[in-house]
Amino acid sequence: MKKLGFLLLAVALMLPLTANGKGESGGSTYKIGVSMFNLTSEYLTSLKTHMEKYVAEKPEYASVKLVFLDAQSDPVKQNSQVDNLITQKVNSIVMIPFDREQQVPAVEAAAKAGVPLIEMCASTVSDKKRSYVGSDDKQSGLMLAQEMFRNTKPDAKIIVLHGPTGQNAQVMRYAGLKEVMKNYPNAKIVAEKVCDWDRSRALDAIQNIIQSGMEFDAIFSENDEMAMGALLACEGAGVKGKFIGGVDAIPDALLAVEAGRLNCTVFQNSAAQARTAVDVAVKLAKGESIDKLYDIPYELVTKANVAKYK
Repeated sequence: MKKLGFLLLAVALMLPLTANGKGESGGSTYKIGVSMFNLTSEYLTSLKTHMEKYVAEKPEYASVKLVFLDAQSDPVKQNSQVDNLITQKVNSIVMIPFDREQQVPAVEAAAKAGVPLIEMCASTVSDKKRSYVGSDDKQSGLMLAQEMFRNTKPDAKIIVLHGPTGQNAQVMRYAGLKEVMKNYPNAKIVAEKVCDWDRSRALDAIQNIIQSGMEFDAIFSENDEMAMGALLACEGAGVKGKFIGGVDAIPDALLAVEAGRLNCTVFQNSAAQARTAVDVAVKLAKGESIDKLYDIPYELVTKANVAKYK
């Protein structure tokens, strides 16, 4: 009996431990920190909702706890929040960075502390992130620009509405536009306005341009919130026949495309991004291997196919 007792004790000591040091039957949890740069964004809010829903509906994730933090478009605050997550001893971190360069210290701090960090939806220039889950922002810019020229003319006068300068999505979507414009040497950007992904700022910017009498044929908006602001400005001033398009396929934009008010949007699959990010973060929390890149392709949405996305 003594031998049996010692054997049972040895087996118990060899049982695998989970991330917080308790056995699987002991109600262990995996704590995943999620740092989002601004939860007033409709798209980022949808990511949060999809992540929460996915964890709640997947039985094997009953032990997963998501901790969300909102940096409110403040790069210093986001770095501080990541430091706080590290101090809380989360098992892994998902970050949607505000700025591709200013958030590098957060990535490096996590790497130094041994806390695996992945980036979702937007990326930094750091090579210390464990993985990137999201879409190729340059591809969305290419798609939007190509559709713009299919619906305007080779020498189109273009207004560009920018997100925050330096954010990866802003930089790469604009790069997509510039690449397409190489095929249209007579096309011209007549105005560029930084509207920080904000609908009201875009509305004001386009209202001012219309009042100035500037001629334009198209509005290339780096996201849908700004595209909707531009659309409202044009409709309010009775300006018709201008191409307006954005990126993200938010509900308002899809309705506007369906009604023929907005020319197009580019679908960014928030549900797929959210699910994949959770899966990758959980794998890292468990010490499992992952890929360096999880690409979720963009899709062009026009009136012809909008029903598929509603």
